[in-house]
Amino acid sequence: MTKKRLRAGMQRAARDAEDSTAHIDLNCEIIWFKDIRPNLTAIYIIREVLDEGCLILVIGAPGSGKTFFVLDLALCVAAGLVWRGRKVRGGLVLYLAVEAGGSIARRVAAWRSYHGVTDASFAVRTLPLDFLSDPDLSRLLDVCAEIERKHGPIKLIVLDTVSRAMPGADENGAEDMTEFVARCDRLRQATKAAVILVHHKGKDPARGHRGHSSLKGAVDTEIDVAEHVATITKQRDGPSGVEIPFRLLQVEIGTDDEGTVQTSCVVLPREGDAPPPGQAHLTSRQKIALAALITAIELARANRSATDQALVTLDHRSAVTCVALEFRDLNENHRRRAEARRQIDALVSKGLVKKSETEIWLPEQTTQHHAIDAT
Repeated sequence: MTKKRLRAGMQRAARDAEDSTAHIDLNCEIIWFKDIRPNLTAIYIIREVLDEGCLILVIGAPGSGKTFFVLDLALCVAAGLVWRGRKVRGGLVLYLAVEAGGSIARRVAAWRSYHGVTDASFAVRTLPLDFLSDPDLSRLLDVCAEIERKHGPIKLIVLDTVSRAMPGADENGAEDMTEFVARCDRLRQATKAAVILVHHKGKDPARGHRGHSSLKGAVDTEIDVAEHVATITKQRDGPSGVEIPFRLLQVEIGTDDEGTVQTSCVVLPREGDAPPPGQAHLTSRQKIALAALITAIELARANRSATDQALVTLDHRSAVTCVALEFRDLNENHRRRAEARRQIDALVSKGLVKKSETEIWLPEQTTQHHAIDAT
């Protein structure tokens, strides 16, 4: 090739390169340093725990309470109730109960009975599901689209559990787990919903979840549930190390055809893990609830004779009623009573209120520190 032809070829290549970039608008492709601005708009579903559109992994060994924990969180989102003292922006929840789908109805019934909630934007699907199967995933996407067409956008999708949603796949292999994550992303992109993955721990609990590490790398938040304590071990844009202790309360849900009482459990704040009553930080709703309880107990004490020094208590129903009357911003009675129960339980967890199986009362230090401030 002569120098003349070589020079001509180089000139053509330069013109072609110039032509290929002539249509690129850099303003649509990049953001310069001086123009970079963080998005400070609050986009949470549950403040400091669950953001809109994110991918969350909740792990725990069998018997750790991870499913009860996740179900309580999901139902509070569906009902628009405050969760563990944190603000909630509620919405429609789809719960994919791929594992132990038969028990989900019992747990929902227990939660509904305890909290007095008669309706919530919550739907459960108990059919088998293989996320790595194209027909199964397409069917799920069609179901989600139909839900949104008839009932509005889905806020949260729960997949319980990861292992049952990828039957026959190699959880320990990068290829299958990476494909599983990609399909979770496809579900999130189609629905704009946050997705919670419930997963088992491995043989060595200290090493975290079962399977390939690419799963942990892909999630925005990881919550480790062990011995009824949920710990946020990873938070892409928030604090980690936050512990959320809880306990399980057995609740009657009815009797079977032989007359035997059937039960399940609900998640409640764990007692005894709060700061001293004089140091406890109260939300506005907790202050309202505490003021109502103090007033009710003082009225009950005033109706006693001066010589009656017995402990003044309220039965559960009376306590819930007096607190519920203060939540006038909630239109329906069942929502007011459900919120009253939650706030009373929050006060119990902070050591400000004591509760037995049948009665509620105030320890002496509560009245000393909060009788004035609560109002």
